Amino acid sequence: MKALNAVRKSLLTTQEARGGNLPALRWRLDGRGVRHLLMGRKKRWLIAVSTLLTYWATNSSAWRGYFSLCAIYIALAQANLYRFMVWLALLSGCCMSASSQSSLSELNVSINLWNSHYGYVALCTGVIEQGEISDNYNRQQILSEMTNPVNVWMLSGELTEPESLRLQRASDFPDLVQSEEYNTYMNRIRALAEEATLWFRVEWQLPNDMCIQTLVIANQERCLYNSILSESFYITQGFGLTCEHWEARNFFGWGWKVGEVIVSVNAVCDPITGCLVGCTHSCVAWVSIGTVERNNCNVQAVQDCCVPQYDIVVRGGLWTRIFGIPIGIGSTLNLNGTCMTCCQCGGSGGSYPLPRPLPRPTR
Repeated sequence: MKALNAVRKSLLTTQEARGGNLPALRWRLDGRGVRHLLMGRKKRWLIAVSTLLTYWATNSSAWRGYFSLCAIYIALAQANLYRFMVWLALLSGCCMSASSQSSLSELNVSINLWNSHYGYVALCTGVIEQGEISDNYNRQQILSEMTNPVNVWMLSGELTEPESLRLQRASDFPDLVQSEEYNTYMNRIRALAEEATLWFRVEWQLPNDMCIQTLVIANQERCLYNSILSESFYITQGFGLTCEHWEARNFFGWGWKVGEVIVSVNAVCDPITGCLVGCTHSCVAWVSIGTVERNNCNVQAVQDCCVPQYDIVVRGGLWTRIFGIPIGIGSTLNLNGTCMTCCQCGGSGGSYPLPRPLPRPTR
């Protein structure tokens, strides 16, 4: 009690002690005031520690981050620091790791794209966040599960025939699993796994009510690989005065373009008579997640028309050849047919405008 009185006396400040320049300040501390001072000190420590833990939690794996944030909010609520809780919530939203804002967002967009195009083939029903890849042993386990032929599922069938599409797995094709192409595939996935820091499980439901899971590996910025979403593409029809124009787009990369087929033909017409002088044509086919198996293209002049013939096959997925026959899993874009563009030959004399070639597919 004597010590408390001494503290009171030492904190008494009057206007005379300050020479009349400052207003009188009187400090009164009793036992309750000391407790408030100590509690204020504890709150400051709690605020500092909570800020650091929030930064760590928002940059950690999902389950650790969520549980840590819950514990922080409970502690702040017990200390009646509700205003700081609001500030901390804004901080956690701004500092949320890329696993929530980048790679997970990309995965969700990819799944929505898949379900809108091929949900009838296999409906993606959910994503399970597995968190960070903790060490090299964990990485090897993930790689082993991803490259096991039983777990390598891919979209198969003819893309222009939706009823033919289905999911198939590599284990159903022993010749494929034993091929050099499959070894090359495993090496490619192994290289991607070295870059990965996060992983997810994706759940799928097949039309026969069979449920399967496939793994997704990612880093903080983007998704790196999933056998279904990475090896498949959907096609969209391009625009322009062409016979055929198809674009192949992957589900990862926010629907980036991974291939294209363009068949174009042009009739060269005489500017005076309008009659056919010659034909030019082009057949372009490329794909970055598969192979162009065939690209045959030629053009013939028939009366005043140019008529190209084309036969193009683009494959995605995993394929090998046994006695010249393609065997494997993956989708196929098969385009073959003809179209035409013509001049308007009006005979001698007069002036005729250049015609606008309007290809008319005749498949």
